[in-house]
This record gives sequence, C-alpha cells and structure tokens, in this order.
Amino acid sequence: MTKHILFQLNDQQSEATPANRAEVESDILRQVRDYIQETIRLCTPESWSQQRRKAIEESVLTDTRLVLDALSTTEIQSKAALRMHIDNAVSETKRLIRQGGFLTQL
Repeated sequence: MTKHILFQLNDQQSEATPANRAEVESDILRQVRDYIQETIRLCTPESWSQQRRKAIEESVLTDTRLVLDALSTTEIQSKAALRMHIDNAVSETKRLIRQGGFLTQL
C-alpha cells in the first residue's frame, strides 16, 4: 500500500499538459509581476513617470518569460525555483532602479 501512495504522488508531479503549463506560467508571471510592482512602488522616486516605471517592469517580465520558455514543465513547478526566480527578479528590478531606469523612455 505504501508503494501505491508513492506512485500516486509521483504521478501528480509528472509533466503537465499544455493547458496546465499555461496556467502555471500565468500564475508565475502574476506572482513575479506583483513582487516587481511592489519593489517599483517602494524604491522609485515619486518624480519618475509611470512610463519609466512600466519600462522596468516590462524588462524584468521579458526576462521571466525567456526563463520560463527555457524550462521544462516539471522545472517550472518547483517552488524553490520560483522563490529563487522571484528573488532574482526583485534584485534585477532594484538594479535597474539604481541605474536610473530606462532614461530613453521618459
């Protein structure tokens, strides 16, 4: 009986269908966007335009989409990998803010 339960758990962790993958990617993008927006809200000067803030957000989200495209469905379901990516996205957001954002898109 123990083996049967383990196999059920393993079956649940197998590759997701394309529809499930899209849902997982959408959820990841939503979570990353939430953290990025919060970081931008807290760390940018009030004088920055919405366009300047949005340029940073879109840059980091573009990187997230590239990362998602490169990962297998199993890899994108990893909670630890998600946490690490969110941390990296927040760090990149802060770096872009310190750099002054995208000055050409003011």
